[in-house]
Amino acid sequence: MLLAISASAATYYVSTTGSDSNPGTQASPFLTAQKGANTVAAGDTLIFMNGTYKNSSCSGSTGEVMSLVTSGTSANPITIKAQNHLGAILDGNNNACYGVISFHDHSNINWYVIQDLVIQGASWNGIGNVNTTGMNNTIIQNCEIRNIGNRFNNDNSAITGIYTAEGTSNVTIDGNLIHDNGPTSSSTGDPAHDHQLYLHGSNNLVINNILYNGYNGPYVNVGSSDGVAVTVKIYNNVFYGYSISWYYIDGAIYMNTNGGNDGNVPDIENNIFYNIRTLAIAGAQLGTTGCKIKNNIVYDDEGTSGPPALINTAPTGCTPSGNSVGTNPGFIQPPGSDDPIPSTTTYDFHLTSTATAIGFGQDLSAIFTDDFSGATRAAGAYDDGAFYFSTSTPVGTGGPLPGSWTCIRRQGSGASSGGASVTDSVSCDSGEVAVLGGCNWDSSTTSQKVSGAPTGQGFSCRGISLSGTHTITSYVNCCK
Repeated sequence: MLLAISASAATYYVSTTGSDSNPGTQASPFLTAQKGANTVAAGDTLIFMNGTYKNSSCSGSTGEVMSLVTSGTSANPITIKAQNHLGAILDGNNNACYGVISFHDHSNINWYVIQDLVIQGASWNGIGNVNTTGMNNTIIQNCEIRNIGNRFNNDNSAITGIYTAEGTSNVTIDGNLIHDNGPTSSSTGDPAHDHQLYLHGSNNLVINNILYNGYNGPYVNVGSSDGVAVTVKIYNNVFYGYSISWYYIDGAIYMNTNGGNDGNVPDIENNIFYNIRTLAIAGAQLGTTGCKIKNNIVYDDEGTSGPPALINTAPTGCTPSGNSVGTNPGFIQPPGSDDPIPSTTTYDFHLTSTATAIGFGQDLSAIFTDDFSGATRAAGAYDDGAFYFSTSTPVGTGGPLPGSWTCIRRQGSGASSGGASVTDSVSCDSGEVAVLGGCNWDSSTTSQKVSGAPTGQGFSCRGISLSGTHTITSYVNCCK
């Protein structure tokens, strides 16, 4: 936790077996997310019981699962949370809804804490305040944000897991799994405008997150279209893997200023970039003062033929320091340096006892003291990445999925291209979760990861056309 939340005035519940005519108590809960949003006042808590929540009135990529209507206050923020960690799913109904949780239908909706929810399935946005004021002083913590905009998109507008508009300030994104957000396919458009996080505004904080399977574009786009410099702190995150699209922008973190201001001021410290493509930070539009790029680890950039790179351009006054490029950070069990990954494995981004990342980072205890799992980090030089190393910390509780997972690679039946456009898909069994899917062609090729997209419970290689005759085969790693 980053803030001490005062006692709430009231606690309301939502259940898939409830009714919006109910008073919203635990014994008589509401049915819909929107009823809860319409009811809460400053200081209240809204708890979702286990289950999946949709808005059946959404259609044609319009509407939201939950549109926030009341603002909290500094003394009394509004808390929206799952009763059990990731037990409640707010679902955009296969892209029928524009977004999942919206701050943008009403102005100046601020001071929220959003915790422990799965956010998925909307057409454009997971959580955000697109083109409006608000969302200030909001914490998004311990959520999983996935499969936003998994559809055809030929538009330059951004599909994003989390979006903060210009003028937004003091948003904290802490300890979340953020993955597989972006379009399944495109043609002549610019899909590299799609991101896991698209952040405008000032004093935003991104800590302890695990980001992976970016369909295209950077994982984090820090940018402005109004010419105002953006300030953001990006600490102790894990960025794993690279864009699986044919079209991408260099940089897991991309500094973008459409308004002509190249004074963005990021503070990027203690992160681990693992198997990214081209480079960790695209920094041509960084500010000349106040910028910090310190004590990050970049390892095994398999998307390039040369060694991994930290940054393409660092202007005078923004000199990177204390970073390591090409050194293994020391995860207990990363997904692997090649795709597909081994057929059965446990993903775990905790650190081994001899990990390079232990004590490699800056001491950031004045800003935060927890890690991805909520454990308290030791005082002094921080460990890089999302997890603090301790001999007493249980392993198997972190990685692309929370908990200890056994994963099996499943493969599609294959489709022969013959120069024509083909599709091959594969699905996980009931009870399994799909992660790290891709597309292979021909038996001799084992690491092609392009032109496909997650489908929620599987992976689909769609509309692939290669010169000559080739066999296109989809694969996905199914975990439970």
